[in-house]
Amino acid sequence: MAGRGIMTKIFCTPYAQDFWELKAVFHDGTIYIMERETPERLESSSGRTEREKLMTYWGYRFETLSTVDIPPQDLENGDPQRKRAVLEARQHSSIVNTNNQFCSVVRTKLGSNEIVMGAEVDCMLAKNKPVGSRQSVYAELKTNRVIMNEHQHKNYMRHKLLRVYFQCWLAGIPTVIMGFRDDHGRLQKIEHIRTPDIPRMVRGHHDMWDAVICINFADAVLNWLWREIGEKRGGLRRDGGGGGGGRAGGDGITSGTENTGSSSPTSVLGDGRSISAPPSSIAAKATADAIVYRIYRTRAEQGNAICIEELDESSFLPF
Repeated sequence: MAGRGIMTKIFCTPYAQDFWELKAVFHDGTIYIMERETPERLESSSGRTEREKLMTYWGYRFETLSTVDIPPQDLENGDPQRKRAVLEARQHSSIVNTNNQFCSVVRTKLGSNEIVMGAEVDCMLAKNKPVGSRQSVYAELKTNRVIMNEHQHKNYMRHKLLRVYFQCWLAGIPTVIMGFRDDHGRLQKIEHIRTPDIPRMVRGHHDMWDAVICINFADAVLNWLWREIGEKRGGLRRDGGGGGGGRAGGDGITSGTENTGSSSPTSVLGDGRSISAPPSSIAAKATADAIVYRIYRTRAEQGNAICIEELDESSFLPF
């Protein structure tokens, strides 16, 4: 059980160079994974430049200007004065509220690993409240600098689309709305991108990523975590074992196939389902009677490996 951001880090690791560190708790047959606050992470967050903070604001501002908090059809058919007030307030206020979030809880499967994760959903592309599955109209809002040359285009394809793809694919979000801005934060154009199309967009380009490699890598990491924590330390063994690769959403996949992006996670808890508490709350309650583990990716100069530490014991998975 984990947040989508944590799972995205794991999936993107084969093509990313960033160091990450997580914390895991094994409790009642389940591994709960969360971010681990480290001095480096806190320093990185507090040491951002004013320019970096401004670009973050532009992203939130794009979300604010792109969305309304009531179904558009209700706004169109309702009181004209109310419509004007809603639209003008959205346009003229420079304040963005980052605490306004809608979180979806997704249950899916990767190989033999069952995963429950929370994921923030930016908006729905629907004039009315959907009658059936809400996932079909979910959309992710993103911003990027206007692409001016081949180098910028390569960075966009290799780094931006890699992370965007797995953010959306893991949560079953079918559409990305990408707003391209200039260096002054002015919106220049908007593109609608289908999530299943992203792997095909980068395929065939030099020095790009392969979604199949990321999926099989994440499957191997989760199997390894289960062996190290669930079996060796928790004394549990599951039928069937891991391996062979797999994909979120339940469709089997093996190394070498190109069946990427063709399905979504199987269900969203919340449509007639419930969950008792978010992963961080459960993990916090479990720490009193469970073992806490540190999971981290080594820095580039130390070689590529993912490590687990429990007190004076440690294990590592090189890659």
